[in-house]
Amino acid sequence: MRRMYPGPALEGSGTVWHVSGADDSAALCGSPLDRDDAPPAAVESQEHCPQCIELFRDLLRSPPRP
Repeated sequence: MRRMYPGPALEGSGTVWHVSGADDSAALCGSPLDRDDAPPAAVESQEHCPQCIELFRDLLRSPPRP
C-alpha cells in the first residue's frame, strides 16, 4: 500500500505531499521520508510532488504482477 507523507519540495521551496515507495523509507521520487516530521493533519500544503504523482500514475497503468 502506498501512503502520502509531507516533505520538502524537490524543486523550489515549501512542503509537498510525497507518495511512499515500496519499503516506506523513501518516496517514489527518491526523496527520503521522515515519517515523524509532522502529522498529516498539521500540514497545510495541498501541493503534491509532481515526480511522485507521475510515477504513481505509471504504476497504476502497468499490468499487475503475477
